[in-house]
Amino acid sequence: MFLIGVGVTLSAKYLLSNSLWKLSLKRTSLITFIEVVLLIVILFALQTNYYIRVLAYLPVAFLLNYALTTAKDAVPREQKTSVKRAAMAGLSCLVLPIAVQIMAWLATVLSEMITFKEIRV
Repeated sequence: MFLIGVGVTLSAKYLLSNSLWKLSLKRTSLITFIEVVLLIVILFALQTNYYIRVLAYLPVAFLLNYALTTAKDAVPREQKTSVKRAAMAGLSCLVLPIAVQIMAWLATVLSEMITFKEIRV
């Protein structure tokens, strides 16, 4: 499930960054990897409700995406507008928590489909 979640996240972020910001797959992969590590650290560090953890994660992820998408020579000069920067960073930081929610829902559905009532010892 983890690999499926990372794959969905990377695909969604690449499509988003390719349409809004024209980032390469290498740069998008790096941002996604750092973002996944950041989310795991926050999920383990804060032992509280999941949604409070996500609220703690979003500002840090926004700053991370903003910094890494606007780094030197990441994008041609004609595309460097503050509105596009903020839109790209804002949308990119939402992709991972949404993918985690989808993977959690999928894992729940799949685990409910598997029953052990039919097994007799």
